[in-house]
Amino acid sequence: MDIPSCTLPDGTVTEAHRGMFNSAFSIGGDTGNVGSAAACTIRTVEKLTGLRVDDFVVVDFAGFIGVIDALDGIAVYVPDPVDDPLYTGLDVAQGCHVFDGEDALAYSRVRHGVGDGGDISRISRQQSVVGAVVDEALSKNLLTDLPSLYA
Repeated sequence: MDIPSCTLPDGTVTEAHRGMFNSAFSIGGDTGNVGSAAACTIRTVEKLTGLRVDDFVVVDFAGFIGVIDALDGIAVYVPDPVDDPLYTGLDVAQGCHVFDGEDALAYSRVRHGVGDGGDISRISRQQSVVGAVVDEALSKNLLTDLPSLYA
């Protein structure tokens, strides 16, 4: 895919090039500035879709775990058993599970021991986890419960 040029915090401009989508975040992130990483990614999304991105959120792995743990876990349907002792340590049967933050992260990241090991099936798992986070947050009325939202 086409990754557009990106202006870094020091004023230098990267070269436009072809690459994998997530390389846009890496280019901006090489400076250690998360805002720059997000800006380069947003430029790529806007170029790819023609849509304007007005806001963004960047959540690292610790933040991801913290969000799910603050919700007291999330319910996720696992369509295929997962057995990945080597990389994520995740071993779950098919069916409904309540994941804590660590297990939800492992399920979102797993590539081995499930499906074809490709990005498409991993993206599908990530989407189900994000959907479960949204469902759980909405079910707890977090937007109106400020102490819980802050946590």
